[in-house]
Amino acid sequence: MLRINGIDITDAVTVINLSQQVNAGAASMSFSVLKSLAGDIFNGDVAELSHDGKTLFVGKIFSRSISRDTAELTALDSLRGLKAVFPVIRKEQPAGEFVKTLAAMAAPEVKTGVMDSIQTVMPEKQFERLSLIELIYRTLDEAEGRYVLRDEEGYVYLRNEQNLKTDLVLDGANLLEFKYENAAGDSCNYIKLISNSVQGALSAAAVASDADSISKYGRCCYIAETDEKNPEQLMLSAKNLLEKNSGEKQKLWVTAVGDARAIAGNLAFVDIDSVGRFWVRIISAEHVFEGKSYTVRLQLQQL
Repeated sequence: MLRINGIDITDAVTVINLSQQVNAGAASMSFSVLKSLAGDIFNGDVAELSHDGKTLFVGKIFSRSISRDTAELTALDSLRGLKAVFPVIRKEQPAGEFVKTLAAMAAPEVKTGVMDSIQTVMPEKQFERLSLIELIYRTLDEAEGRYVLRDEEGYVYLRNEQNLKTDLVLDGANLLEFKYENAAGDSCNYIKLISNSVQGALSAAAVASDADSISKYGRCCYIAETDEKNPEQLMLSAKNLLEKNSGEKQKLWVTAVGDARAIAGNLAFVDIDSVGRFWVRIISAEHVFEGKSYTVRLQLQQL
């Protein structure tokens, strides 16, 4: 069901495409409606998509275009409001508290829901010319553990991955097609982070490497400067980068029968004879409604 400002327009909609990615900005929903209805829908209107009683998307329309027969409209969820840019001074505090502070700075446009705690302590630091959402993503990258920032029914939630496990099973009963890949071509197994120089001398440097990967594939370096001065935080950042970039990466793309549990960030279970049985993280999800057909296209990452 698609509603605009609370009014059900499902019967006048030809195609709906909802696109989500983990920690990559606002989810986007585009939809086509009969041209006769186009004059009644405007930028700023609230769009809400639901299926089987579960809300999949709540956002505001930000663009509309009209052709001969149809109108194309695109809505973005509440994470769009976190694109605001503020100068920010972070005091030494747990990462979760800093994320809460950043989200609150976008009020009243952005409403916050549950914010799972992140106990990693972040050092004092000053930021300029970065958006709130960029600061949040940077904080999540530096923190221990995996967290997802996303919109849920019009509210911004911060979720610990451990709380996102679902009972969704992707197997022969609902899979329409799939592609599995196991590759190490983009792997970086030697990470060196160097803090910016202070009065001509390096204040700190951190190195993290994967000996097994280096032995197998040779050394592939990632060396970069950073404005981080704290040696412990610098080392944590290097280790996090190594974990994300080193070794073989198993990737899986599937098209399946539509399911409201297939939300970017959620964990699902894969059971495919030629691939294996394992838990996956939904990296991106595209929900497509066309007529009576509902399918999802997912990019999955093996856990």
